[in-house]
Amino acid sequence: MKKLLLIGAFVLVASQAQAKDNVGCGLGSIAFQGQRGVVSDVLASTTNGWLGTQTFGMSSGTSGCEKGLRIENREMTTFVTHNYETLIMAAAKADATSETMISAASILNVEPAYLAKLTNANFDSIFTDGAEANEVVYRIESLL
Repeated sequence: MKKLLLIGAFVLVASQAQAKDNVGCGLGSIAFQGQRGVVSDVLASTTNGWLGTQTFGMSSGTSGCEKGLRIENREMTTFVTHNYETLIMAAAKADATSETMISAASILNVEPAYLAKLTNANFDSIFTDGAEANEVVYRIESLL
């Protein structure tokens, strides 16, 4: 009886937390594509996990996964969030000596001069109007 109540509570919580496309990619995601609901999400996610198709798909670009996607760099995203304006100014000037550029380069494990030149040369594509911190980080990392 306790197990049944626990499963019921899990399903209730999971149904409240359900999000669109929340199982990622992999064979399970393909098999249950277009189906919505907790049961299909759990089955798709479980299939991805048991068969290892999500991991293989991410490294090979198969099973509905994109090859070469990076895991979000939370440290850099937090840094850009708190230093957005000063990073823009340093990038616009290609200022490798600014504290912001030095710190950003340290997080990304590159030389400040390299990062300054890179962000300056690609300024318009990195810092588009309304770009959020995670977008800026993704754009910078994709150029590294």
